[in-house]
Amino acid sequence: MEIITSRDIKGKTTTNMGAYLKGLKGIDFTSSGINNYSISIRGFNSSFNTRLLTLSDSRVANIPALRVINYSAIPQSMDDVDKIEVILGPATALYGANAHGGVINISSKPPSQSEGLSMSLSGSNDVRQLRKINGRFAKKLSNAFSFKISGLYLHAYDWPFISEDEYKTHLYPWTLTPYRTIDGKDNNPWNVLDSPL
Repeated sequence: MEIITSRDIKGKTTTNMGAYLKGLKGIDFTSSGINNYSISIRGFNSSFNTRLLTLSDSRVANIPALRVINYSAIPQSMDDVDKIEVILGPATALYGANAHGGVINISSKPPSQSEGLSMSLSGSNDVRQLRKINGRFAKKLSNAFSFKISGLYLHAYDWPFISEDEYKTHLYPWTLTPYRTIDGKDNNPWNVLDSPL
């Protein structure tokens, strides 16, 4: 079993919880964007991995309609995570269905034992303009009742999509297509509508 503690989580910032599993023994990690990660254990990685059981406070965290896990859809901020346990290998006998490859259990901090307000800000100064605000507030009102509020705000520009037709148009030599329109890409760098070359 591998364990990621809350101290490990405080040591680095990422867009969602899946990225904390990167680099662990036995984890196959694939990133397909700023906030999209695909994780599998013991190989056979794919975007729709149903062989890995992911739990959030011992509840199944899969998206019911798709039967897959999307770590950005787990309603939990990073400040609220106490530990992430990773069990390598088949664990169906203990955890039930979909634990063929292993189990990831995300445990949150109990509000009665971790009172107070915590917030963190992070970002980047580049083309992606990543901005992340992470926060949590917990309060114990009595021995029988306590509450917590946690949230995460994420803003970033992912890599742009360029259609196949647009990509092919940009491959043509300048001498054969002198009257291209301005599109903000590499066409017509002189910003002239009718520029014969």
